[in-house]
This record gives sequence, structure tokens and C-alpha cells, in this order.
Amino acid sequence: MGLVQIIILALLVEAIWETLKMCWQKGEFSWDRMGCLTVAVFLSVLCGANLFSAVGLIMGPYWLGSFCTGILVSRGSNFLHDLLSKLQELKGKSA
Repeated sequence: MGLVQIIILALLVEAIWETLKMCWQKGEFSWDRMGCLTVAVFLSVLCGANLFSAVGLIMGPYWLGSFCTGILVSRGSNFLHDLLSKLQELKGKSA
């Protein structure tokens, strides 16, 4: 496993944790955040979107990469844009 894959795993852990924290804020459950998360995961799995296989990180069952990609997608386009920029920067440094 290379440096880029390890960094992607770290970003995934942060995205999952931050997303779960957003689902429960100030003592209240956020149906809005959960709805966004559900739609993003559903569409990512349905479309087979898999950021992890795109960078050479294979995750267990085929759908798991799509599920995790959905979590990242649920964070929004700004988050994904920043993530992809960081990945391109890392690939440039490792080449």
C-alpha cells in the first residue's frame, strides 16, 4: 500500500467521523444530514462510483468502495474538489 492510499484512508476516516457528528448536533438528530448521506451512498452504489479503485485501493466486496465514496460525496462538491486537488498534488510529488 502506497502513501496516497494511506492518506485516502485517513481522509475517509475523517469524513465518516465528521459526517456522523453532523448527524447528531446540539442534542438533536439531523434528518437533513442523514437524508443527504443516504442519497449520496445510494447513488454511488447504484452508479458504481468508486474513488478508491480509481487510486488503486481495492476494498473487500465490490460495493464497499462505492459505499465509502458515497460518504465522501455526501460531504459536498467543495469537499470533493479539495480532496481531488490534494490527491493530484500527492500524485505529482510521488511521481
